[in-house]
Amino acid sequence: MSSNQAKKDSIWKRILACRELYLMLLLPVIWYILFLYTPMYGIMIAFKDYRAARGIWGSEWIGLEHFKRFFSSFYFGRIAGNTLTINILSLLFGFPFPIFLALLLGNCETENSGKCCRTLLTFRISFRRSLW
Repeated sequence: MSSNQAKKDSIWKRILACRELYLMLLLPVIWYILFLYTPMYGIMIAFKDYRAARGIWGSEWIGLEHFKRFFSSFYFGRIAGNTLTINILSLLFGFPFPIFLALLLGNCETENSGKCCRTLLTFRISFRRSLW
């Protein structure tokens, strides 16, 4: 028996000895493949002259043409400005609000009113997230 064969056998023995751990690891690996690596396949559309009838692999490769056209577009400055404005305003108004709300609820006079406010706020937030 060669040393390579012995190494392969010992690796499989170690894997079988800890098979429960590897089974627990299987779900996160599947999650990463489905939601992190599979979407990368769609990124190729940005570099192709995509036609739905041809599919991603059948469409012609055009490289950075879409990006050149976008950056030289008349609307690029407006689009970039709007995006930055939305993100900055989201940070300014979205970041301090939860902190302010936590301080406000922490300083409630009675314990029951604080619990009631937290419960209503939790339902409101979960309802809003279900709409988005």
